[in-house]
Amino acid sequence: MKKLFALLPLLLCTGLAQALIIYRPENSSAINTVRCYIRITDESGNDVTAEETRASYAWVTDPADRPPKDLHPYAGRYYLEGGIAAHIGFRKQGRYTITVYTPADEQQLSPAANGKEWVSNTFTYRTDSTLKVLFVSPTADDNGFYDGGWYLSHRAPKFYKVTKPHRH
Repeated sequence: MKKLFALLPLLLCTGLAQALIIYRPENSSAINTVRCYIRITDESGNDVTAEETRASYAWVTDPADRPPKDLHPYAGRYYLEGGIAAHIGFRKQGRYTITVYTPADEQQLSPAANGKEWVSNTFTYRTDSTLKVLFVSPTADDNGFYDGGWYLSHRAPKFYKVTKPHRH
């Protein structure tokens, strides 16, 4: 968690007036490699992920355990894997809806593959908010087994060695 907040000054120096970190802490190895993609829509429901934002990512959990000081610009769609923090700058002030999703054809390695797109809850973000970090965690059934979904929250998920999945 300390490493995540060490990245905050880098984020604030990006030159964009409004910025947000979306962090996906590590989970079990089977779910860490399943990518979830970030979708940002404006108040009219238009997907503005590429047009109205600029984003980079950093490995917060690095195998070499170095401080997460290296930001890498995304070359295509914005995505997260376990241990990655996305740094998203908004070009315009306003209200945006954020979701994360995993297409059905990209779940092959997951223990929760179900042939359906995994889509998170919807989070409404206002650029004038004091909120600067969102957390993404996988969802689980009542027994704690991954069930093919994502959960976005402004609160950090509970941990026990790795992030506990969000139970419905």
